[in-house]
Order: sequence, then structure tokens, then C-alpha cells
Amino acid sequence: MDVESGQLFGEIVQHEAYTLPARELRALELYSSRFLSSNTPFTLVELGSGSNMTKLQAITSGVNLSQVSIIATDIDKNSLDVIDSQSVPEAKSFQTIAGEMGEIPQRIAKPEEPIYHALFGSTFFGFSNSEMITFLSGKKEELRSQDRLIITGDAGPDDQSVDDIMAQYHPSFTADFKVIPTIRTINTILYGVLDTPLSPNDFEYLPEWDQEELSVMHYLVPNKDIQICVKGRCFCLWCEGEKILNGRSAKWSARRMTTLAKKLGLEIQSFEDKSECINLYSLSIPLKQQ
Repeated sequence: MDVESGQLFGEIVQHEAYTLPARELRALELYSSRFLSSNTPFTLVELGSGSNMTKLQAITSGVNLSQVSIIATDIDKNSLDVIDSQSVPEAKSFQTIAGEMGEIPQRIAKPEEPIYHALFGSTFFGFSNSEMITFLSGKKEELRSQDRLIITGDAGPDDQSVDDIMAQYHPSFTADFKVIPTIRTINTILYGVLDTPLSPNDFEYLPEWDQEELSVMHYLVPNKDIQICVKGRCFCLWCEGEKILNGRSAKWSARRMTTLAKKLGLEIQSFEDKSECINLYSLSIPLKQQ
């Protein structure tokens, strides 16, 4: 996530119609004390994209922060520039690290302290089934006996209605986040062959529920023919009304998540906040595998 996209996302999550952050924060404050140590030192590593400092504050609200070392991470270093230690001044220590998700816990591990790998909301629950298997299999190899993987996210179709899921994808804020970065990328790649640079106004955002994939599919629909011209010959790249897939948001119910974790040989504790439509999970290695 580049700086401009990160700023745009920050504006989106503050939109009153985007309810996931507020619901997730309330659930974190309610349930986090059930799976975080309250009296012994541990390291909390946030593995999401961009800054999730508000959620880090929520997840540690029920513990003694003087025992907690907090690390905020991101593949994109620029997204970390807005984070500073004053966000959690009571913490034992605080630092930011840029790097690949899988390598960071290995770099900061202390033999005597557990590491809680925290992955929040939209980052995790966009994973398809194959992506989820790859992610959890990789984390299983990283986890030590004392470590935990903490996951939170929007509830799936077993836990809330499809109508309620779709209502969260409000065009007034989701469209900007889905359309603007994509248009910027297309204009960069096709510079010199587009008739004219594309504008967000050239597309409509269309979310649709895919029951087979258990996902919200994000489409861009051009409201005119989009042409490219090469050596004097012009072609229609996208036709007016054509649906262009621009990503998905997979929805993981507690039942689906628990089934997959057990299939992969992971212990899982689930906490379902039905009033907020948020699920929280704590995953670890079974004792017989340690």
C-alpha cells in the first residue's frame, strides 16, 4: 500500500458507513483478555498492512502494558512513518519494522517470551481458501510452543445474512478505495497507448456476492468503451458495461475457519461476538506437535 492509497484508506475507515473498525474495536476490548497474558511479559506483533494502532490499543486494553513489547510492521515502510511510540506510551517498548510478514517474528523472537502474531480485519479476511491454507500453513511452521496467532475479522455467511454483508460495501466510500488506485495503475502501465488517461468517473463500482466462493466480488464497470491505440490501430480494451474483476473479500465464518484450522493441525479458540458480527480466533500448535 503506497502512501496515497494508505491515506485514502485512512479516510475510508473513518467514514460513518464503514462499520467494521468500530465493531472490531469493541470486540477486541471485550475478548482480548481471554487469550492475552495479563501478568507475564510478551511481544505483540501487528502483521497487517498500514497502521492499526487503534486496534493495538484495543487488544491490549485488558493487560499490563508495562509487560508488553509492541511491534508494528508493514511491507511498505512509508505506511509506518505516521506511527510513533506515543500511541502506546505505557508499553514496555515500541518499534516499527518494515519487511515481509513471515520473516519479522523470527527476527525479533526472544526465547523466554511468547509472541502474539496479530492480524486484523480486512487484511486477513480477504484471503481465498487457497491463500488461507498457504498463510496458516506458513504460520504453523513459525509458531513456537508459547506463541499464538490472533486473528479478527468480519463474520461470514453462517454468522450473518448476505444482505448484512453486502450492506457494508457502501458505494460512497468503497468505490473510491477500489477505483482510484486501480485507475492510477492502469494509466501508468498503458501510458502512451490510451486515447486519454482514465478517470474514476469512467467507471462504476459494483460489489456482488458469490455464493460458491463465499466472497464479495469487487467489479469495475466502464460507462464507455475504453480504447488503446498501437501504431495507428485502435482496439477496445474494455467495452461499456463490461464487468472487470478488481479483487475479492472472502468471508470466513467461525465454522469454516475452525474446520480449516483443525484440518491443518492447529488448535483454535474462537470468540464470536454476534452483536457486532465479528469473530476472533486464537491459534496455536497442539501439544503433541510441539
